Amino acid sequence: MTYSRFDNQLLETSIALQDSDINCIEVVAIAKKLEERTDFTLDLSSNPLLEKGGLAIAKLRAKGLGLAKTFITDNVVKELFTNSDLQSLNIRGNKITDTVFTTLQAEGCKLEALDLSYTEITDATIDVLMKLPNLKLLLVDFNKVSDESTLKILKMPSLCYLEVFGCELQKNTIKVVNDFNKKNKEKTANILRNEVIVTPSSDIDFFEKENKTCSLI
Repeated sequence: MTYSRFDNQLLETSIALQDSDINCIEVVAIAKKLEERTDFTLDLSSNPLLEKGGLAIAKLRAKGLGLAKTFITDNVVKELFTNSDLQSLNIRGNKITDTVFTTLQAEGCKLEALDLSYTEITDATIDVLMKLPNLKLLLVDFNKVSDESTLKILKMPSLCYLEVFGCELQKNTIKVVNDFNKKNKEKTANILRNEVIVTPSSDIDFFEKENKTCSLI
């Protein structure tokens, strides 16, 4: 197998290649070198993966994938949600549609942390996400999510943290979300201490402090 400039990094369990000016050909080569591995995280955010590169990465048995701002398509997202190994996924900043989630199979899905911020999703996607049995952290900043859907998803038994910055919600709804996040801050802090590819707007120190919940919204 040919040498690539990332070979040493690919040996790590937490592979950080975000904003590395990686082209589609390199992405496919990276996927080939990682295809036999399991239990690792890979962050390729802010690289132009496009559909071809995204599909190659989506098939990997990674436990966490960072694909923010990578120009991936609906087809890539569909493939990602068939990955039964994936526990943490960041696809913020990609233009995807609600229809991509209509075929989502909740059974067997291990996703615990998901970032869908800046993706143009609506309430239709929220309805589908509520079926995910293990979802604990959800970020949907700057999407067309209503007050009704926001309050509905807070009732998920597994959810510990919801981020809805920029969703134009009523003040009462924002207060409910803040109170919810504050109530679950210790659970969220424990989750963030693990290798999750999803990062809330507030750092982990927030969850040890009082009176800072407004920064979440």
